[in-house]
Amino acid sequence: MAKWCNWPKQYPERFWGIGLFIFGADHLVNYWIDWPVFMASAPFLMIAMALQLKDYLKSWLLICSVFIALFLLKFPLQRSIALIDWTDLLQLIFSVTSVFFLIEYRKTFTYRTASVLAIFSLLLFLPYFLGFNSNFGMDQIHLRIYRSGLFRVPHVAAYLFGFLSLAAFKQFFRFKRAPWVFTGVIFITLSIYTGVRTVTLALILGGLLALLFKRNYRALGISFAWVLFALLAFAPVIQPFFEGTLFDSFFNLINQVVYSNQPSSRELIWSVWWEQMQDFNGLDWLLGRTTSASHQANIIALNYDIWFHNDFLQIIYAYGVLGCFTYLFFWGVLIKQLTQQLDFWGIAGVFGLFFCAFFNGFYTYYPLFTLVPVIALLSDSQPYSGQ
Repeated sequence: MAKWCNWPKQYPERFWGIGLFIFGADHLVNYWIDWPVFMASAPFLMIAMALQLKDYLKSWLLICSVFIALFLLKFPLQRSIALIDWTDLLQLIFSVTSVFFLIEYRKTFTYRTASVLAIFSLLLFLPYFLGFNSNFGMDQIHLRIYRSGLFRVPHVAAYLFGFLSLAAFKQFFRFKRAPWVFTGVIFITLSIYTGVRTVTLALILGGLLALLFKRNYRALGISFAWVLFALLAFAPVIQPFFEGTLFDSFFNLINQVVYSNQPSSRELIWSVWWEQMQDFNGLDWLLGRTTSASHQANIIALNYDIWFHNDFLQIIYAYGVLGCFTYLFFWGVLIKQLTQQLDFWGIAGVFGLFFCAFFNGFYTYYPLFTLVPVIALLSDSQPYSGQ
């Protein structure tokens, strides 16, 4: 009988299913009571995954050790370490571990697993239409309604729906069966319906990069780039035709960023980051400050208890230059390993994640562990049909 600690290696899909069940329980419980169900189980899931890492153990150890060391070195330098600083470190290392587990065992995940994730996502979101919605609220700056159902935050639903749509479109182009494109349209529509624009924009940019990387599709990529440029140029003219639709918020974003004197939400948040960086001393640049300090800075400047909504800005602020270089090394491993086939869908998926990290967050909402099967299927040039 195999040792119990090898169970995730022998049955990675079942192990992921247990994690998904806990993830779902966390959302159900936290709709009524603020209990850290998934947070409490994350260390056990992380250890179970880490025990299976052989080929990439050195890279995983290096990355995790650097972030833990940078975190511990802050103790004698900071007046206090808040709970959010501990949870941020846990979220970061848990996501790194999930990625390396994905790289190690991505060949074992099938579309059957992705179907389980799709049903799970729908079950948590569809109660919104029955009046269930988290207390995430709305974007007071741009009057954007967020919809999440039983999800703790709408961003997690948007991540899951967006990348599930990409997997469905991949299956359509492989097997030319109409139900797949129908499924893809439903999921990308739901992703937009959550009120979160980041995922759709990230997947569009990821797809554009994939077209430009593929020599046979480069002309199509250039044409697509011109279409996007035309949308930017003529957005004020086109927007009235989409007023009141799901796409109206995207044209609002274009107008705010390109044509309006009023700064967008990201410009406001990132300007606070820039002002904060002006006060960094040598030790701050080396080790960073803390995640809680970034929240405090935004509370003072914007009256919002938020982080900087950009992984790279957030990490250089919280973990310093050493942390930023380590995080970039992590992305280098991720991109190299999951885009070796130079498959369009793999490139679009991985760079879609990258743009999500740039415009919003990669590890903050814990979507990555649940997305493992989808990213595995997108990075595999010979997808499993689930038969």
